[in-house]
Amino acid sequence: MVAEIIALTTEINDSVSLIIAMAFAGLAFLWGIVSFFILHKRTVGIEKIKAKLEKTNYVSKIRFDMEFDILKQLSETMQSMVFSVSHLFPMMDYVLVDEVEGNKILIEKNENAQRNCIAFQKILYSYTPFITDDLYKDFEALFNDCKKQKHWYSRFYLDYNNESSKIKAGQTYNDCFERTKLILSKREKLMDKMRDI
Repeated sequence: MVAEIIALTTEINDSVSLIIAMAFAGLAFLWGIVSFFILHKRTVGIEKIKAKLEKTNYVSKIRFDMEFDILKQLSETMQSMVFSVSHLFPMMDYVLVDEVEGNKILIEKNENAQRNCIAFQKILYSYTPFITDDLYKDFEALFNDCKKQKHWYSRFYLDYNNESSKIKAGQTYNDCFERTKLILSKREKLMDKMRDI
């Protein structure tokens, strides 16, 4: 009878061991399935995040390219405007030898400055919504100084009675030469500001 109990106990132990082993195998199988779904869900989540980041990077690159193009166009037209306007009242004055040739040069300088001011104004106003308010105000202040130079140049050099207008204006004539320095300084500050963007 002891032998039967031992055999029965061994059989029960083997059955329990088998049941425990099957339970562990079942749990391992279930853990494998659960792990697969967790990994799959994470992978899908990571892929969604990666897709969003790629889309954001693409949009950021497009936006950067657009902003760069805007600043480039503003810079090019600003440089042309400042160059032509700074020659209206240059830092060093020069003497015109031939009056007829001199008048042609004066008119040509005026028309060139006018053309460049209009081109800059057109670019500035068309891109106003796409630049910062601070940058716009700096561009506008520079533009207004250039317009002022253009106005006084026409008055002093292209009016038929320009000698008397220089005398009447007095300090205003000298201010125009000082304004050229101011315009060049504002341009440099704007260039520095655009480099920092």
